[in-house]
Amino acid sequence: MEKEEMMSALRGADQKLLRRWLGSGDGHTIYEEDYFKEMKLPGSLIGLVSEEHVSDKSNWKETITDNKTGRVVDSMNGVYGLDLVRTIATSLGLESRMRGRGFMANDLGSQILEVLSSDDNA
Repeated sequence: MEKEEMMSALRGADQKLLRRWLGSGDGHTIYEEDYFKEMKLPGSLIGLVSEEHVSDKSNWKETITDNKTGRVVDSMNGVYGLDLVRTIATSLGLESRMRGRGFMANDLGSQILEVLSSDDNA
């Protein structure tokens, strides 16, 4: 997605929900698509990163648990939050040198929030 198209998508989103999510620094959660639809992000953006995620039960860091029950699942369809943050950041020409999912999500989320704040002031 080109930069202007991404900015348009971000401008059209529910700013309170979008900014809260970007500020959370969550680089671990697989969200249901509806989470981002409620945020009013376009389906074309959500569709870029929505997929089936398969649990690797041999490695606790790759084992997926259901967000509602906490039970281990074999797979889950949804949006891995870090993938969406990376997609937004890439479209905006941003990158992170941080290592670790949470650190990277926090860094990119902060940079995206700065871009949105600059856009507010333009």
